[in-house]
Amino acid sequence: MLYTLVGCFCVLMLTGYPIPRFDPKDRIVEVVCPMDSTCHFYESPRDSVPLRSLTRTEPYGLFAEPLWVTGAMRDEYGQLFLVCVGAMQVRRQAYRHLLTTEEEAGTTVYRYEVMVEEDSDSTLWLDHDDAVIRIMPWPEFLCGCLITADLTSNAPRAAPDEGASTMGIDPGLAENWAELEAVGWHCNWLAVRPVSPATEDAAFDRAWIRWVEDDSLLVDYSLMY
Repeated sequence: MLYTLVGCFCVLMLTGYPIPRFDPKDRIVEVVCPMDSTCHFYESPRDSVPLRSLTRTEPYGLFAEPLWVTGAMRDEYGQLFLVCVGAMQVRRQAYRHLLTTEEEAGTTVYRYEVMVEEDSDSTLWLDHDDAVIRIMPWPEFLCGCLITADLTSNAPRAAPDEGASTMGIDPGLAENWAELEAVGWHCNWLAVRPVSPATEDAAFDRAWIRWVEDDSLLVDYSLMY
Protein backbone atom coordinates (compact mmCIF):
# COMPACT_ATOMS: atom_id res chain seq x y z
CA MET A 1 0.00 0.00 0.00
CA LEU A 2 1.55 3.26 -1.12
CA TYR A 3 1.29 6.43 0.92
CA THR A 4 2.41 9.69 -0.63
CA LEU A 5 4.25 11.42 2.18
CA VAL A 6 6.48 13.88 0.43
CA GLY A 7 8.21 15.07 -2.64
CA CYS A 8 11.37 17.00 -3.31
CA PHE A 9 14.81 17.18 -2.01
CA CYS A 10 17.35 19.76 -1.17
CA VAL A 11 21.03 20.04 -0.48
CA LEU A 12 21.76 22.35 2.41
CA MET A 13 25.35 23.33 2.96
CA LEU A 14 26.38 24.79 6.27
CA THR A 15 25.20 28.28 5.32
CA GLY A 16 22.01 27.11 3.66
CA TYR A 17 20.76 27.26 0.07
CA PRO A 18 17.28 27.60 -1.47
CA ILE A 19 15.69 24.23 -2.10
CA PRO A 20 15.40 23.16 -5.78
CA ARG A 21 11.95 21.66 -5.35
CA PHE A 22 9.29 22.05 -2.72
CA ASP A 23 5.95 20.57 -1.77
CA PRO A 24 4.31 21.68 1.51
CA LYS A 25 3.08 18.11 2.08
CA ASP A 26 6.68 16.92 2.38
CA ARG A 27 7.98 15.05 5.39
CA ILE A 28 11.54 15.28 6.60
CA VAL A 29 13.40 12.19 7.81
CA GLU A 30 15.95 12.79 10.53
CA VAL A 31 18.45 9.95 10.67
CA VAL A 32 18.90 9.77 14.44
CA CYS A 33 21.01 6.59 14.42
CA PRO A 34 22.36 6.47 18.02
CA MET A 35 26.02 5.74 18.68
CA ASP A 36 27.22 2.34 17.40
CA SER A 37 23.94 1.74 15.59
CA THR A 38 23.47 1.41 11.83
CA CYS A 39 20.84 2.72 9.44
CA HIS A 40 20.40 0.42 6.44
CA PHE A 41 19.34 1.66 2.99
CA TYR A 42 17.76 -0.74 0.46
CA GLU A 43 17.65 -0.44 -3.32
CA SER A 44 14.02 -1.56 -3.49
CA PRO A 45 11.29 -1.72 -0.83
CA ARG A 46 11.25 -5.53 -0.86
CA ASP A 47 15.00 -6.14 -0.60
CA SER A 48 16.37 -8.07 2.38
CA VAL A 49 20.02 -7.10 1.97
CA PRO A 50 20.92 -3.40 2.30
CA LEU A 51 22.71 -1.66 -0.53
CA ARG A 52 24.19 1.04 1.70
CA SER A 53 24.54 1.69 5.42
CA LEU A 54 25.31 4.61 7.72
CA THR A 55 26.95 4.08 11.10
CA ARG A 56 27.47 6.71 13.77
CA THR A 57 30.74 6.14 15.58
CA GLU A 58 30.58 9.17 17.88
CA PRO A 59 27.63 10.32 20.05
CA TYR A 60 27.20 13.62 18.19
CA GLY A 61 29.67 13.13 15.37
CA LEU A 62 29.39 12.66 11.64
CA PHE A 63 28.50 9.32 10.17
CA ALA A 64 31.25 6.95 9.10
CA GLU A 65 30.14 6.91 5.44
CA PRO A 66 28.25 10.12 4.64
CA LEU A 67 29.84 11.08 1.32
CA TRP A 68 27.61 8.98 -0.91
CA VAL A 69 24.55 10.79 0.47
CA THR A 70 24.84 13.90 -1.69
CA GLY A 71 21.18 14.78 -1.33
CA ALA A 72 21.24 15.45 2.38
CA MET A 73 20.88 18.31 4.80
CA ARG A 74 23.56 18.24 7.47
CA ASP A 75 24.52 20.48 10.35
CA GLU A 76 27.73 20.94 12.30
CA TYR A 77 26.56 18.57 15.03
CA GLY A 78 26.32 15.52 12.80
CA GLN A 79 22.57 15.60 12.30
CA LEU A 80 21.44 14.23 8.94
CA PHE A 81 18.11 15.06 7.30
CA LEU A 82 16.61 13.49 4.17
CA VAL A 83 13.43 14.24 2.28
CA CYS A 84 11.05 11.34 1.90
CA VAL A 85 9.19 10.86 -1.38
CA GLY A 86 7.01 7.90 -0.47
CA ALA A 87 6.32 4.95 1.79
CA MET A 88 5.25 1.35 1.38
CA GLN A 89 4.07 -1.45 3.62
CA VAL A 90 5.91 -4.66 2.71
CA ARG A 91 6.19 -8.21 3.97
CA ARG A 92 9.67 -9.47 4.73
CA GLN A 93 10.97 -12.19 2.45
CA ALA A 94 11.10 -15.69 3.92
CA TYR A 95 14.83 -16.16 3.30
CA ARG A 96 16.16 -16.34 6.84
CA HIS A 97 19.81 -16.16 5.84
CA LEU A 98 19.25 -12.87 4.02
CA LEU A 99 17.65 -11.03 6.93
CA THR A 100 19.91 -8.49 8.57
CA THR A 101 18.03 -8.46 11.90
CA GLU A 102 16.49 -11.04 14.22
CA GLU A 103 12.95 -10.21 13.12
CA GLU A 104 10.87 -13.09 11.87
CA ALA A 105 10.49 -13.62 8.14
CA GLY A 106 7.02 -12.80 6.89
CA THR A 107 6.44 -9.90 9.29
CA THR A 108 5.05 -6.66 7.87
CA VAL A 109 7.25 -3.57 7.94
CA TYR A 110 6.97 -0.01 6.67
CA ARG A 111 9.71 1.40 4.49
CA TYR A 112 10.29 4.99 3.45
CA GLU A 113 11.72 6.13 0.13
CA VAL A 114 14.22 8.96 0.57
CA MET A 115 16.28 11.09 -1.79
CA VAL A 116 20.00 10.31 -1.54
CA GLU A 117 21.45 11.96 -4.65
CA GLU A 118 20.47 15.44 -5.76
CA ASP A 119 21.70 15.41 -9.37
CA SER A 120 20.15 12.08 -10.37
CA ASP A 121 17.12 12.20 -8.04
CA SER A 122 18.23 8.75 -6.90
CA THR A 123 16.27 7.22 -4.03
CA LEU A 124 16.77 4.40 -1.56
CA TRP A 125 14.51 2.78 1.03
CA LEU A 126 14.87 2.50 4.78
CA ASP A 127 12.88 0.82 7.54
CA HIS A 128 10.54 2.74 9.77
CA ASP A 129 12.47 2.24 12.99
CA ASP A 130 11.74 4.79 15.72
CA ALA A 131 15.15 4.11 17.28
CA VAL A 132 16.96 5.07 14.07
CA ILE A 133 14.83 7.64 12.21
CA ARG A 134 12.28 10.32 13.05
CA ILE A 135 9.62 11.64 10.68
CA MET A 136 8.55 15.26 10.90
CA PRO A 137 6.56 17.78 8.82
CA TRP A 138 8.30 20.76 7.21
CA PRO A 139 7.23 23.33 9.84
CA GLU A 140 8.62 21.16 12.65
CA PHE A 141 11.90 20.95 10.75
CA LEU A 142 11.92 24.74 10.33
CA CYS A 143 11.51 25.16 14.09
CA GLY A 144 14.97 23.63 14.47
CA CYS A 145 16.60 26.01 11.99
CA LEU A 146 17.62 29.63 11.81
CA ILE A 147 14.91 31.28 9.69
CA THR A 148 15.34 34.28 7.41
CA ALA A 149 12.33 36.03 5.90
CA ASP A 150 11.44 39.22 4.04
CA LEU A 151 9.14 40.96 6.52
CA THR A 152 8.20 43.67 4.02
CA SER A 153 6.36 41.20 1.79
CA ASN A 154 5.55 38.68 4.54
CA ALA A 155 4.39 41.01 7.29
CA PRO A 156 4.49 39.71 10.88
CA ARG A 157 1.00 39.50 12.33
CA ALA A 158 -0.51 39.24 15.78
CA ALA A 159 -2.27 35.95 14.95
CA PRO A 160 -2.00 33.23 12.27
CA ASP A 161 -4.57 34.85 10.02
CA GLU A 162 -4.42 37.22 7.03
CA GLY A 163 -7.00 39.41 8.75
CA ALA A 164 -4.92 39.80 11.91
CA SER A 165 -3.26 43.13 12.64
CA THR A 166 0.32 43.58 11.47
CA MET A 167 3.14 44.09 13.95
CA GLY A 168 5.57 46.98 13.86
CA ILE A 169 8.88 46.32 12.11
CA ASP A 170 12.18 47.79 13.24
CA PRO A 171 13.98 49.51 10.32
CA GLY A 172 16.89 47.13 10.78
CA LEU A 173 14.57 44.19 10.22
CA ALA A 174 12.80 45.80 7.27
CA GLU A 175 15.95 46.68 5.31
CA ASN A 176 17.19 43.10 5.04
CA TRP A 177 15.89 39.61 5.44
CA ALA A 178 15.33 39.22 9.17
CA GLU A 179 16.91 36.44 11.19
CA LEU A 180 14.19 34.70 13.17
CA GLU A 181 13.68 31.76 15.48
CA ALA A 182 10.58 29.66 14.83
CA VAL A 183 8.96 28.55 18.09
CA GLY A 184 5.77 26.92 16.80
CA TRP A 185 3.38 26.64 13.88
CA HIS A 186 -0.26 26.55 12.90
CA CYS A 187 -1.20 25.38 9.41
CA ASN A 188 0.68 27.68 6.98
CA TRP A 189 1.99 29.97 9.70
CA LEU A 190 5.12 30.00 11.86
CA ALA A 191 5.31 31.66 15.27
CA VAL A 192 8.62 33.52 15.26
CA ARG A 193 10.72 35.83 17.40
CA PRO A 194 13.67 37.95 16.29
CA VAL A 195 17.21 36.70 16.72
CA SER A 196 18.94 39.80 15.33
CA PRO A 197 18.69 42.62 16.26
CA ALA A 198 17.93 42.08 19.94
CA THR A 199 14.30 41.40 20.77
CA GLU A 200 13.87 44.66 22.68
CA ASP A 201 14.86 46.62 19.55
CA ALA A 202 12.76 44.65 17.08
CA ALA A 203 9.34 46.24 17.82
CA PHE A 204 7.85 42.79 18.54
CA ASP A 205 8.91 39.87 20.70
CA ARG A 206 6.72 37.31 18.94
CA ALA A 207 4.65 37.31 15.77
CA TRP A 208 3.26 35.07 13.04
CA ILE A 209 4.53 34.86 9.46
CA ARG A 210 3.56 32.60 6.57
CA TRP A 211 6.06 29.87 5.78
CA VAL A 212 4.28 28.65 2.63
CA GLU A 213 1.88 30.03 0.03
CA ASP A 214 0.62 28.31 -3.13
CA ASP A 215 3.19 25.51 -2.74
CA SER A 216 6.04 28.03 -2.51
CA LEU A 217 8.36 28.27 0.47
CA LEU A 218 8.36 31.84 1.83
CA VAL A 219 11.32 31.52 4.22
CA ASP A 220 14.92 30.43 3.92
CA TYR A 221 16.67 28.45 6.60
CA SER A 222 20.03 27.29 7.87
CA LEU A 223 21.02 24.43 10.15
CA MET A 224 23.88 26.55 11.52
CA TYR A 225 21.94 27.52 14.62
